[in-house]
Amino acid sequence: RRREAWAIWRPRLARAARISFGVALFASFAIVVTAISIIALSSESSSSSSSSSSSDSDRRRSDNSRRTVYVSNSFSPFDLWYISEPRTFDAGQPTDMNFFEACFSFVFGDGDPNESLRETRWRQVGALIRAQGGVVTAEQLAPLLEPSRPPAPDGTADGYGATIDESFVLPALTHFSGVPQLVPDEQGGTRIVYTFPELAATAASGEAEPIDDAPDGPLAEALVPFSLADPVQRVGAGLLGTANLVAVIYLGVLLRAVRLEGGASALAGGPYAMLGTLYPFLRTLLPFLTGYALLFVLAPIVRNVVRGRANRAREKRNALRES
Repeated sequence: RRREAWAIWRPRLARAARISFGVALFASFAIVVTAISIIALSSESSSSSSSSSSSDSDRRRSDNSRRTVYVSNSFSPFDLWYISEPRTFDAGQPTDMNFFEACFSFVFGDGDPNESLRETRWRQVGALIRAQGGVVTAEQLAPLLEPSRPPAPDGTADGYGATIDESFVLPALTHFSGVPQLVPDEQGGTRIVYTFPELAATAASGEAEPIDDAPDGPLAEALVPFSLADPVQRVGAGLLGTANLVAVIYLGVLLRAVRLEGGASALAGGPYAMLGTLYPFLRTLLPFLTGYALLFVLAPIVRNVVRGRANRAREKRNALRES
């Protein structure tokens, strides 16, 4: 019952986790933009209230105004939304996942499409061996295994006169309890073949092999895509994630400015009085916001580099199986 329940709930929980990760991006961005807006409004309010002070206060107001220009005019937090607004629900752009799921897909991908390759490989190898009466050569097995280079047709030597490397057959020998044997070849020499007594007995008994298991060509590994989300969703996720990182960094700069200008005194009656109890909350939350923002931006970059190398290795193995 537990396995059945887990099989039912596993995809639902996985989808909920993917959606939650995307929702966290919007939550992070909303918190950061709101905090930046409050700090900007606090600074502007302080600047306005000081306009009726004495000439000494005027001098301080001038300084505050210059600081206000830096806070409110050089950076508009709402600009981040406009440049990164995800246009994922445009008409004529069908997609199998919503934007929240696309955010998870952009960062972590969608899994390995070759997850069932091992099981498929052994089914096809078993079907091939049975079809050959339990005796096969490395050349016959190569399209289904992982040769380091193409095996020689005679099973004895390569084009350079060196002994051929057929170590790639070992996994099949271990899996199906096979053994290598030397048999005479047509030229009067010997060659290596691999016999599988258990599969030979199955073939001799006349048991039919399901047609789906019979190999219809070399085993091909699928290349892993960067993301299964549509291009508009990927661009939207990337822009919003980048904007979130920029906003988080900027919020950190502003909170540091508040601390340098007096901390509690600046919050009690100073230029940032509107922050109130929000300041310690933001200080506590900032490391988590920064970590999430960095993960969202850096993880896809690292993953794409690793994915590219792995895909090139898959292409090489596919080419060796086809040769």
